[in-house]
Amino acid sequence: MLENQGMEQLILPNPLLVDRSERRLLIGRSKARTDEAKSGAEGGRAAEKQQ
Repeated sequence: MLENQGMEQLILPNPLLVDRSERRLLIGRSKARTDEAKSGAEGGRAAEKQQ
């Protein structure tokens, strides 16, 4: 039983800390996606102009 409790604590150290770090990851991911979409759209336009 003690081993299982220790594992749970490692996975969920502190709800507040987990929320903050996960929020940062989600913000970083969504920002990266929008940047990729923008550069992808610009690249598509440049390719159309060259043709």
